Amino acid sequence: SLQNLFSQFAFPKEELKIGQEFSIEKPFTIPMEGSTVEMRLTSKYKLVSITNGIANFDIQQEYVMEPTLMDNSFHGNGKGQGQLVYDIRNTIFLSYALHTELDLTKKLDSFEFVLTAKSSFTQTTILEKD
Repeated sequence: SLQNLFSQFAFPKEELKIGQEFSIEKPFTIPMEGSTVEMRLTSKYKLVSITNGIANFDIQQEYVMEPTLMDNSFHGNGKGQGQLVYDIRNTIFLSYALHTELDLTKKLDSFEFVLTAKSSFTQTTILEKD
C-alpha cells in the first residue's frame, strides 16, 4: 500500500550532496491465476537542490515482474518518474508526485493479452502554524 511505502522510506544516514543518489528496493508478491508474480520495485532518488531547508529530489523507478509457479507465458515490467519535495527541519514530505507505466503480456491458447497501465499520483502536505 502507499502508506506502507512511506512508512518504510528511509533516507541514507550520511548527508547527501547536490547530485547524489540513493536507491530503495522493495520486493512484493501479486497473486495471479492461482499462482504469484514476484515483483521488485527499485526507486532511485537524486537530490536536485536544497533551498531554505526544502530538499527537491527527482525519482526514477523500475518495476521487474517474474512469474512463479506458472509457465513462461507471462512477462511484465514498468517504469516511473516523479518528484519529491522534503521539509528537512520538520522531517515530512511536502509533495510526492509519481507517474508510472506498467506493461503486462500473457499468452493464452488462442490469443495474447497485452495490458499497458498508466497512473499518476500526487500527495501534498500543508503545514499550518497554530
